[in-house]
Amino acid sequence: MDKDLSPIVGLDANVFFNSYNYEQDIDKIISLTETGSSVFLGLQLRAGLLYTINDSFDLEFNFGRTATLENGDGNFKFWRMGLGITYKAW
Repeated sequence: MDKDLSPIVGLDANVFFNSYNYEQDIDKIISLTETGSSVFLGLQLRAGLLYTINDSFDLEFNFGRTATLENGDGNFKFWRMGLGITYKAW
């Protein structure tokens, strides 16, 4: 749009990397150590506002619902906010 402030909607593809190191030590009873990692693919449907600062910079605020695709560990659904700055070199 030709206005400084514009509404936006979008669909984003995401890759999430998850790793953990779990340690449990109960004195003289049990000692456990477990490590693991996972990679999740997800999609986010989002809406927000785009503000044009000048010819080179835009500022974006968005809010959306993210869901990961099933991969054996289950899928995750959560709300996510984003704030970004875009630089246009042309």
